Amino acid sequence: MKKSAGLVLTVALFSAFSTLVNATYIPNIFGAYNRGVENARYENNQDVYYYYQTQAQPRIYVDVYEPGRRGPVGGNQVSLRKNQNICWQVYPVPNDNQYYISELFNLPQSVRLGVPFFGQNTTEDEIHNGGQITNYTYGYNRKQISKTNSLSSCWVFESARTPKGVYLMSVKVGQVDFGSIKFEIVD
Repeated sequence: MKKSAGLVLTVALFSAFSTLVNATYIPNIFGAYNRGVENARYENNQDVYYYYQTQAQPRIYVDVYEPGRRGPVGGNQVSLRKNQNICWQVYPVPNDNQYYISELFNLPQSVRLGVPFFGQNTTEDEIHNGGQITNYTYGYNRKQISKTNSLSSCWVFESARTPKGVYLMSVKVGQVDFGSIKFEIVD
């Protein structure tokens, strides 16, 4: 009798365990998991796409630099006496791409037609065409290859011929127009 009671108990436990296992089994669990993973990956990729669409647009940064000084001087006044430069940088742009750059300078006062521009570009890129457009405007075009995910240009001005006052510099890189940047040339 003791043997049959142990056998009945074993069969009852096995029967209860198999009922529990069958009750928790969910068919196609891995298919549901994979669909969930695919949906999560799709949503994450959408987040990355929209992040780069809003965050990675090229922006222009403008600073004044002085020879022999580390880092920008700050502000928007260019001192001729200190031989300061006005520089712009567009960041981020894809590396090793060639861009067409247009720079337009609106002067604070009229200059006689035919007078060469008193600013000199300090970048190594060749200016393809440019010069005086009107009595108040000079424009320059060139090609530049992006390095370190950025494009840049600096201008230094001759102290003897440069009119003092507020200038507007417009920069266009490819099809992106960064608008007018105001700076002032002082003694």
